[in-house]
Amino acid sequence: MEAVFFSLSSKPFRTTTRRPASRFFVCIISLSLALSAPYGIAQTDSDVNQVRAGGVIVVSGAVVARDSSGSERQLRRRSDVFVGDTIHTAADATTQIRMVDGALIALKEATEFSIVAYQYEENPNTDVSSIELIAGGFRTITGSIDEQNRENYSAGIAQFATIGIRGTDYEVVITPAGEV
Repeated sequence: MEAVFFSLSSKPFRTTTRRPASRFFVCIISLSLALSAPYGIAQTDSDVNQVRAGGVIVVSGAVVARDSSGSERQLRRRSDVFVGDTIHTAADATTQIRMVDGALIALKEATEFSIVAYQYEENPNTDVSSIELIAGGFRTITGSIDEQNRENYSAGIAQFATIGIRGTDYEVVITPAGEV
């Protein structure tokens, strides 16, 4: 089928017509790409400034991260965690997080855990790991930061103590009575 279109010039130009179904799908796809693109690439200022500390590898139950601005997000497998996040596990929830230096942190049920500072650039002088258990419990296998420079690794236990690690595997629990 051939259609003739008229232009301002004296000569008409010709083109073949597409089937109506093709035009419809092209329009729908173009419209969906045009409308979805701005939302898919949009980033807030806080997203740009966040430093990735690790990623969630296992989640069971409701686990939420609250960033330093107070906004919360539900954590799932493959979610990123950032410096400044405080992670909360529900009474029936647990999670495991692989940190950027290879450390593994397993959070127990009803836990509140904060990533105070975490930087890993394979430089023993500037790499740092500072985490804090506020409530609940965790178990960890330390990563490269502890292996390179133990002075740059610390784990705070609420208002009780700061642990300087001299091994690769440890567990800390704060009981409901507030005992470590």
